[in-house]
Amino acid sequence: MDGDDLFILVIVTAGIIGVIYIIINYWKILIMIIAIIIILIITYYIIKFYRENEETESNIYEDFPKIKQNKHLTTNQESKTKPYEHGFKHENILKGELFEEFIKNMFNENFFKILNETPSAFDNEAEAEEVMKPDLYIKERLTDEKFWIECKFRSKTKENGSIEWTDIKHKKIYEKFGKESNSKVFIAIGIGSNPSNPDKIFFLDLDSTPYLTLYESFYKKYEFPKDHNFKNLNELKQKCCLKDTYAQTNCNN
Repeated sequence: MDGDDLFILVIVTAGIIGVIYIIINYWKILIMIIAIIIILIITYYIIKFYRENEETESNIYEDFPKIKQNKHLTTNQESKTKPYEHGFKHENILKGELFEEFIKNMFNENFFKILNETPSAFDNEAEAEEVMKPDLYIKERLTDEKFWIECKFRSKTKENGSIEWTDIKHKKIYEKFGKESNSKVFIAIGIGSNPSNPDKIFFLDLDSTPYLTLYESFYKKYEFPKDHNFKNLNELKQKCCLKDTYAQTNCNN
């Protein structure tokens, strides 16, 4: 063994002895350092996760200014409609309005006319009864037939594939407006991460939808391509009303 090898051996041995000494005498400090490192790593990934979510949300809400052109929102009111400012419920209202805009654009304006867009619950000028109406009131230009559409957006289904689209109180309200106006009420359901471009679209007739919780075996029969462009009301009626025995019994032309 030459001098260099001996020197390296001494250094390595001293290092090992030093590490053993530190572990024996300062193990509490080492545990603390390791714990701090683990906490920093976890914090890093949490921050990264929330930043990615914020980027996704900013993409969703970049279309929100377009809604102002079609909604009864003043500049002052629009300043109140920032994502998360009023928490989870308000975030859902914004998503709902983006989805309504998407549904509205599915009806070709050469063949349909939007008669009414129900204002948001955050529109202070809107009357209580006006806010409770289904989201869109539309007229087919050729026949002058009018119909309602209630828009429901869901980011995802439950684990069993089901969707709770409303509660009994609101269902009865939609039925009331349909009966009083002598107009059909359709339910537009969108599923996906982006309300401006949902992954799947379903249209159901309220009269043929007795359930508050919809299972995939039921609603999947009423799927439309998300790029579908309606040119007449019969497209909607026929698909919504002729899929099962219950629908055929309860749909009225």
